[in-house]
Amino acid sequence: DIQKQFLENYSPTAQKSSQRVLVSLSVLKAWGLVSYDISNAFVQGRPLAEALTEMGEMRHGVCLPPVDVWPLLRELGVEDVPESDQERFYCWFLLKALYGLTDAPKLWFKEVKRCLLELGFFQSILDASIFFLRENGGRTGNLICMISTHIDDLAVTSTSDCIDWLGRELTARYGTLKRQE
Repeated sequence: DIQKQFLENYSPTAQKSSQRVLVSLSVLKAWGLVSYDISNAFVQGRPLAEALTEMGEMRHGVCLPPVDVWPLLRELGVEDVPESDQERFYCWFLLKALYGLTDAPKLWFKEVKRCLLELGFFQSILDASIFFLRENGGRTGNLICMISTHIDDLAVTSTSDCIDWLGRELTARYGTLKRQE
């Protein structure tokens, strides 16, 4: 990653005190407490082009494809696959971040934040990785759900109906979820 030194890679993770509040809220309200792990989260993050370098330049990423991918692409009938003796001269330009790129967690957080805000959650002003959902969809009204984000894991406390609704919404957007209770 040749641009690594020029990237801002901060991605918030929940503070210990916020995690404690989440667990305490679960106990006080007799709510369920689950963890969702989103599979392949980083490749579902925001486009790599949204991550600018410190100098304001567009982010670029390239990778060498695995050697066994070319025969598979040929089998699928993909056009413009290089000849066998030319494969080693090709690389792929990345559209999304991959695990191992410095800014992958940041781009994923931007995506999950966008998703939660679209679903009606609002972000805590004290801890950027905490999200709340209230009745009436605003900042007032009864609290009905709290989420803590940590990289590609979401800790959720709410009623079972709300937890199930959130699981369906996340599955529709991101595919496979691992749920732990």
